[in-house]
Amino acid sequence: MQLFKKLLAFVFFSLIMVQIVPAQGNALNFDGSSDYVQVPNNAAFETATGTIETWIKPTWASASGNPCFISMRPNTISNSRYSFHIGSGLNTIGLYNGSVYNTIPYTFVSGTWYHIALVYSSSNCIVYVNGANAGIIPIGINTAAVGNNLRIGFPDDGFASEAWKGDIDDVRLWNTQRTQPQVQTNMNNELVGNESGLIAYYKLNQAISGGTNTAWSIAFNAVSNTNNGTLNT
Repeated sequence: MQLFKKLLAFVFFSLIMVQIVPAQGNALNFDGSSDYVQVPNNAAFETATGTIETWIKPTWASASGNPCFISMRPNTISNSRYSFHIGSGLNTIGLYNGSVYNTIPYTFVSGTWYHIALVYSSSNCIVYVNGANAGIIPIGINTAAVGNNLRIGFPDDGFASEAWKGDIDDVRLWNTQRTQPQVQTNMNNELVGNESGLIAYYKLNQAISGGTNTAWSIAFNAVSNTNNGTLNT
């Protein structure tokens, strides 16, 4: 009986310690200053509707700007297609489209992993966090803005205060608007790269979470051998 009690206690402890984490063991760490991944512009990324998915782990306690985890935004920010941000106080998730920045409330905890799915159009953006509907940002992306590079972990050179501090993993770009069941089914699974509607897939699993990764410089696109990203530090 004593052994049975110990086993029950262990199982209970194990259950309460479960945390949602990415499917892959590795991720790319960003220093909140100058680290980012840049992918050269490709017209295939400039869809009027689609979905962006990624795992993020913010690690700041407070920030001077609203850190950006993914963007298609040039130095002339009025020509931004989009940039997505977590609020400096870890209490919002927002979209900037070149003219307006709008947010929905969500409480994040520093050092915790979150799966984010952004189902966008020219009129709004549905946000799923860990597979649950977190709300709708009431503005859309700027579909008229073309020619911008894709950046992971950074908005543009003029806004270093919005650099991402923390980890990012498993970035997926779709040319379809994913449904909530589709998001929930695949968020914890590593994809092959040939899934219908998937136009770019950066697993970022060559890196070591929390490491310096000085020898790692390419973010490979699992969909094809093109549109790879370059790590900038």
